[in-house]
Amino acid sequence: MNMWSIYIEKKWSGVALDKVDVSEYQTWLKMLAPSCAELSNITVGNMVTCAKLHGVKGITFKDVQYKMPKKNTATSNELDVYTLDKLHKLIESAKGSRIESILILMGKGSCRTGEAVAAAIKDMEYVERNGRTYAIYNLYRQYGACNSEFSSLKTASSTRPIIVPEPWSIRLKEIAEQRRADDELFLSDNGTGIPMSRPTISRDYKKLFAQNGIRKLSLSKLRNSWATAMLWKYNVPAQMVDKMMGHAAQNILGRHYDKPDRDMFIEEIERVYFGN
Repeated sequence: MNMWSIYIEKKWSGVALDKVDVSEYQTWLKMLAPSCAELSNITVGNMVTCAKLHGVKGITFKDVQYKMPKKNTATSNELDVYTLDKLHKLIESAKGSRIESILILMGKGSCRTGEAVAAAIKDMEYVERNGRTYAIYNLYRQYGACNSEFSSLKTASSTRPIIVPEPWSIRLKEIAEQRRADDELFLSDNGTGIPMSRPTISRDYKKLFAQNGIRKLSLSKLRNSWATAMLWKYNVPAQMVDKMMGHAAQNILGRHYDKPDRDMFIEEIERVYFGN
């Protein structure tokens, strides 16, 4: 999978390089996420260079200086995380969809988007503790936003067990069983044995808000919502939340001595949700 197959082919495969309209190309770039627009533009530029080296004439659209989409850095005083009630309602509204596991792993497990998308059936375990089922996602890689390829995690500390309690652990187990029955490999499988692409995930995520009546925040805010609940609703110490989120430690204690195992993670999640 590459920029061509995900972003470029659908729009431009039927257009000759010497027939690309400048304004249409600019509009297309502005519709992409900033990082994807940049990589797509580079890919198209490489194609143009190759064509010119092979003697193709009349390709001029890449001579123009295009405006690339910019990340929104504006600050806002509006709510930028979900309350637990809204978060649970959002996850429930995704039940049965291909993106349900992504929302659960982000909103109830602390995953970054690429980490949640990468979850394979083989990466999942389910353990019983005090009569409750906990899902454990043994996280060790992520799935890219633009190039749709697996890569290493953001930091060495990002390799960690993701612990999800009931009732969401039960849903993850049911999703995994359904994917296995369909001969698929990933919890968010696209039906062909690979994870869903980020544009498809974004499209399906947007659809949820047409029916659930919840204010739409970006998908990444589910992880923020998890962290906020841990800190302010459940009074989990900040250093422990950092560990669960896979943040790189900023002090000697965190880097060299604070090494919780998955049982410790489960114990804390059990205390948080069930008071044990």
